[in-house]
Amino acid sequence: IRKKIVGVESGITGRVVDAASDLGAEMYGLQHRVKDEASLARKIATDFVDQSLKFPDQTVAQVGDKIGDSLRYTMVFDDADYVDGVSRAVRDLTERGYELAKPPKNFWSVPNDDLPYNGINMNWRAPDGTLVEIQFHTEAGLETKQLIHPLYEKQRQIGLDSIEFERLRLLMQKT
Repeated sequence: IRKKIVGVESGITGRVVDAASDLGAEMYGLQHRVKDEASLARKIATDFVDQSLKFPDQTVAQVGDKIGDSLRYTMVFDDADYVDGVSRAVRDLTERGYELAKPPKNFWSVPNDDLPYNGINMNWRAPDGTLVEIQFHTEAGLETKQLIHPLYEKQRQIGLDSIEFERLRLLMQKT
């Protein structure tokens, strides 16, 4: 799965970077655009287990093909341009042949007491069929994401007990 992503990444990256430039958005974290092997393996394993009762005939490869953030990008807009910028990004990406693959995750609609993360994450299907995640942030939202991300990563570890999970969730709320 990762090999496939690495094979198509440069063309997709070029188009996404061009779109961001046309929209006046800054790209952030391009060095992390391809999910690393350990993170991808963990994600496939947890999704496979989570989905095995619902879809018992599903293969590991089929689960891997549904991972929406194997290839991911972050566009950052100025506060004043954020709403319009995201709207223009949706139109621009659609015109470039991208299709929304899943409903957007709008973290602005989650009370900050529950999750201090503001941003919109969208999964797109690139013209070649590859699933791509694009996150849309403001500078402040990105700073918050960076602060809580280490806690989020710890919270996603396989085998984490519920007490530690809750402790990490509370720490993220306080951030």
